[in-house]
Amino acid sequence: TNLGVAIATDGNGRYAKLDPYTGAQLALAEAYRNVAASGAKPLAISDCLNFGSPEDPAVMWQFAETTRGLADGCLRLGTPVTGGNVSLYNQTGDVAIHPTPVVAVLGVIDDVNRRTPIAFAEEGQLLYLLGDTTEEFGGSAWSEVVHQHL
Repeated sequence: TNLGVAIATDGNGRYAKLDPYTGAQLALAEAYRNVAASGAKPLAISDCLNFGSPEDPAVMWQFAETTRGLADGCLRLGTPVTGGNVSLYNQTGDVAIHPTPVVAVLGVIDDVNRRTPIAFAEEGQLLYLLGDTTEEFGGSAWSEVVHQHL
């Protein structure tokens, strides 16, 4: 039938550490965009929410804000959460991991022959950054590697 599925998983604990509400929505948006960019229609999500000890009020706040952000994002996109899990007590001693919501988006494409490849097609292709940049790289892997901070 040429019917196909597209799946993307995304998450960034650094963004969620800076702002758990927005960090969850950024994970959702990135996975959603990756599925849509392939030519598929995003239909549903699943999640894996990873946190330190919920006995720590700061971690519990991160968890509450993450779930609120994910719920608001899904409502706005009209995309149901069909499943997921929560992993707690991820820490060494008293040091918790960054709150890390991972979002998986499932989409369907009616004809896989019309899909849009995501990867670079050949070696040597260029990537351009257009426009001015300000604080939006905060929380990125680039910021961590180049500047050693969130």
